Amino acid sequence: MRRTLESQVKSIISKARQEYFQLDISGIVIGVTGDKPFQKDNITDLITKLDGIVHKDVRRQEPKYIVVGKEDYDEEYLRVIVEKNIDGVLYLTQETFFDRILFGAEVSNSYTREEITAHPGLSFIDECTPSSPFATQDDLSGFFKFGQESGSTQWNKKSFLRNYGYHTGLYPEKRRECLRAAVKGQGLPAVVNFISWLIERPTGNDVTSAINIWRKDLEWLEDTYGQC
Repeated sequence: MRRTLESQVKSIISKARQEYFQLDISGIVIGVTGDKPFQKDNITDLITKLDGIVHKDVRRQEPKYIVVGKEDYDEEYLRVIVEKNIDGVLYLTQETFFDRILFGAEVSNSYTREEITAHPGLSFIDECTPSSPFATQDDLSGFFKFGQESGSTQWNKKSFLRNYGYHTGLYPEKRRECLRAAVKGQGLPAVVNFISWLIERPTGNDVTSAINIWRKDLEWLEDTYGQC
């Protein structure tokens, strides 16, 4: 009798999930930090009830989503996650997270500059390391505007290619997959010009290994798409 009751309860919960939640987060690792507009504990409780995994061990787990509130977020936690440069992790506001699980909204690390500035948690993520995980259309238009006005190729420090998951730590096949998406989304000249700038820009650090990778990717772009 007890097993039958437990089975019925599980069935009801399963149907409720299907009816009210468009995204199944079972087994997905999700980090949560900060309050406002909702309390962190309420969000972590919901994740647990939906069989998601609340991210706790930075060393052993790689989260799919990081949900950040506007107040009382853990700066050290966010800094460590950003510095790890985890492939594919998405940084979401609490509101965006609920849009994702309730309505199946598409999400990415692309925000307008106004959205980042208006949200203290996103602003911290944007500024806590030299390489922001965010890329915006504002940044991209700023790249071209500055280059046109100054006659130079001094680009903004925030790489719009990161929005497509591109970085030098990936295997060649994965980097090329990211570059294809970037070319489709931003055009070949934007991608080529930015990688060229990465190679030529002055830096006080030893980036020889990264430069070799960028050069190989430029050669691949030329072989695949031709000269722009």
